[in-house]
Amino acid sequence: VVDASGVIRHATIAAAVGQSRESSLMFRTLRDGIGGPIVADTPFRGLATGQMLMPIGRRLHDGTGGFQGIVVATLQLSLLRDIYRSVDAGPGGIVRVLHPSGIVFFREPSRANPAGESAKDDRVFAAFQRGVVSGLVRGPLVAGGPEYISAFRATAAPELVVVVSLARADVVGPWLEDLALGGAITLMLA
Repeated sequence: VVDASGVIRHATIAAAVGQSRESSLMFRTLRDGIGGPIVADTPFRGLATGQMLMPIGRRLHDGTGGFQGIVVATLQLSLLRDIYRSVDAGPGGIVRVLHPSGIVFFREPSRANPAGESAKDDRVFAAFQRGVVSGLVRGPLVAGGPEYISAFRATAAPELVVVVSLARADVVGPWLEDLALGGAITLMLA
């Protein structure tokens, strides 16, 4: 629990009590009332476990709506990865969750844990930065990489960008094979 001045007053980690969070994105956003009711802050690597953690907070107010501080829960990103791992995006598909600050929360499948990597070169993130909150982006995810068709949507509470990218070859390949087979059959019958 963080008070109205940005100081941690109660925490499950005793060493955090008394620290200031006044300059954090989450505190400023909730204090100023510019985000949704729930805000996800920039992920960080936990000191105790070394795992990537995502703070999620909500504004505390008095009976008149006056700002009293924020309450924060910290989620282990590895637990969320298990949920997104279960999404079937096809044999070459990828599911990503990006933070509005330009950080990758996770990508599945992945050889290494990309949590905390930059998303600044991601084409979907570039669209999001231009103010697009949902849509399709076609092209490689990285320069010189294979082609993807990526559907994305920015969520409001907490603010995240969820992306499902299907490998273009997985989507178009079967259709082209059917077209070629149909064409060959038509030519043989003609």
